[in-house]
Amino acid sequence: MQTIEQQPSAIKLPVLVQSVRQALAEKRLLVFLSDPPPQSRLAEKNWSGAIWSGDGDYLMIADANVGFNKASAVVQRGLAYEVRLAGDGSAKAQARLTYQHQGQPLTGPCELRGKFSSVYEEYMQKCYWNYMRLVTPAAAHLVSGPAQVVDSPYLLRHEPTTGQIDVEPFLDKQSWGQLFLLAPDNTVSLDFEYELPAGTVRPIEESLWEYKLYLQKQPGTATTDTQVTVTLPPGAQVVESGPPASLEPDGSMTFSTDLKTDWQLALYYYLPQKE
Repeated sequence: MQTIEQQPSAIKLPVLVQSVRQALAEKRLLVFLSDPPPQSRLAEKNWSGAIWSGDGDYLMIADANVGFNKASAVVQRGLAYEVRLAGDGSAKAQARLTYQHQGQPLTGPCELRGKFSSVYEEYMQKCYWNYMRLVTPAAAHLVSGPAQVVDSPYLLRHEPTTGQIDVEPFLDKQSWGQLFLLAPDNTVSLDFEYELPAGTVRPIEESLWEYKLYLQKQPGTATTDTQVTVTLPPGAQVVESGPPASLEPDGSMTFSTDLKTDWQLALYYYLPQKE
């Protein structure tokens, strides 16, 4: 900003434009305008941070560090998403969220409010109080979820959490939320199992089906090591997938991304009709 204000002639415009485009694509920069028409155009370009709205399957991890520290800067996220497609267009899904705290091991218990320090990096070496939400299509039905309990000494109200999943519907989505506590040099995995209704996969021509998945990145995050495995119905024949992947003998296809930006999958397959 100082260079733009005081030495604008020193700015290399092509480099600046490319950097801004990259920041927008990676959601390190969001734009809001109070005027609805241009704001809607920003949302169409995916520059506003709005929740994506569309048909097909959808998933987003939304984390909130509520621990009075900067531990999230050294926590690496991972996602393994497995979806098994059925012949009627429904699906069964499993999402495993992994959080690895890469800080130095603690010599004592977690402290919600420790001593003040003037060294920013020291706030990264604290325990990670994270309220996470898994955002899915509104019609998804949760079968089972993690039952993480945070004990009373580690909470301001001195009351333990119940381990129950908080369900919050909004627009055409819903979120399943839970608080968990993670100490430095530790890893936790959260498993969600749920069902997606008929219509998740849709027929677009006779015997030709389309499965679409949209993985949305939470603004302000770095990367999330992500693996998506899709298992087709028995007898299905792959026509095309974007991005491409090989069909394994068990009928599954595996895709990988670092989720540096939003990620989309479009899969088309032929499923012969039953006599």
